[in-house]
Amino acid sequence: ILLLFVSSCGSFLLNGNYKTYVKKTIHDDNFLTTIGVIGSFGNGFSRFFWSLYYNKTGFKTAILTILFFQMIVFSTIRFTTSSPREYTFEIFLSNCCIGGYLVTATTATQNIFG
Repeated sequence: ILLLFVSSCGSFLLNGNYKTYVKKTIHDDNFLTTIGVIGSFGNGFSRFFWSLYYNKTGFKTAILTILFFQMIVFSTIRFTTSSPREYTFEIFLSNCCIGGYLVTATTATQNIFG
């Protein structure tokens, strides 16, 4: 559970500051708001996928897969700040990771504590 908490902090930090992170390179606030909406769809719709994946593979494999995707986002996000399309995909993928964390956290906590 501690791994889950620590690894999800980065996605939550990025989700809360995605506009501030690129305000020097992308100046269109309407577009940045659209990025947030697209990310929210990624968060919501990915939960169905992550719950199926979690049921099929188990906690350890699911959380390591989510962590792998999150590491990809964090290692490439600084290179995508000048490209709106790529930055949108990065925020979408980060929000998909948040959806995965929320699915695995609730299920794992229920399994551990009953």
